[in-house]
Amino acid sequence: MADTQVIAKILEEDVPESGKLDFFGEAVCALKPAFREGYNAAAAEFRREKGRSLRSYLPAICGCDGIRGAENIPAVNEVEKPEALPGVIMSIKIGDYFFNRFLSKFTGKRYFERLELPVHPVFERAGLRDPNGEFHMFSVMPTVMLVDKKMLGGRPMPRRWSDLLDPAFAGDVALPAAHGAVSTLLPLTVLRDHGEAGLETLHRAVRCAMPSTDMIRGAGATLKGPAVYVVAWFFAKACPSPDAEIVWPEDGALVEPSFLLVQNGRREEYRTLVEFITGAGFGEVSAAHAYPAANPAVDNKLPAGAVFNWLGWEFIRSVPLEDRIAAVRSYFANLIV
Repeated sequence: MADTQVIAKILEEDVPESGKLDFFGEAVCALKPAFREGYNAAAAEFRREKGRSLRSYLPAICGCDGIRGAENIPAVNEVEKPEALPGVIMSIKIGDYFFNRFLSKFTGKRYFERLELPVHPVFERAGLRDPNGEFHMFSVMPTVMLVDKKMLGGRPMPRRWSDLLDPAFAGDVALPAAHGAVSTLLPLTVLRDHGEAGLETLHRAVRCAMPSTDMIRGAGATLKGPAVYVVAWFFAKACPSPDAEIVWPEDGALVEPSFLLVQNGRREEYRTLVEFITGAGFGEVSAAHAYPAANPAVDNKLPAGAVFNWLGWEFIRSVPLEDRIAAVRSYFANLIV
């Protein structure tokens, strides 16, 4: 049986009964096919070198959050001991791994390797490098504004996120929503920069929250929609209307990271995985799908002068992020369409 067939069999049928994995890997939906192909090659090399197959779980569905998806794999918030975690964790959002219940149990205790890999200057300037050295951000999903020029009317084009707090945009902004929940990226950024008062102003600005696919179908194509859609760059670039303009804000596209955590002392053991995920090859594929890569050898084809707007490690670690997210989602829940 070919290596890739063996790996596929393991992934589909042989998740270890104990739930102990070598690798748990969430990939963004647009990159799942390319990621699976590269993973198969890395896993085949691992098998040749180590004489055993990787025990891995790669959720097929989008929206998976944490170590779950198979009946005998616990959710990450159910794991109590570091030895129960996979050797390598790859995840794609500000979620379980940034919540206090994970950070307090597993970070700052030398459970994870300091990869210390070189990163693209735009990542450095945004402060995406973890000062504790545990999370390695290898890619980001930028969120930008998609402005319907017909609905903008005589108002000036918004150029900064704070422009959306102007009374002129009251009731004229759409936030992204998926799986029945509002994206908290912009609300959390406004909370960080403008406090509770800013969050209240943003709530007045938001008309609705909707799936990103509905945004790009509606922007520039209807006279009933809002003027500004807050949407991932990946989706914004797919909008077909010439009346919809992408604005990369001057204070930076909001970014949600894709990252690695590697158990301490096991970097060499999982070298093939780490090199594939952080390498220029997969980075080029990621960048081609509008997910800029941290590898400095990759040309991310960003707009001139583009910067990232990252929530920041201090914001994430200063107050339990799960509490902030729950409060924001509750506050904006009535706006989901």
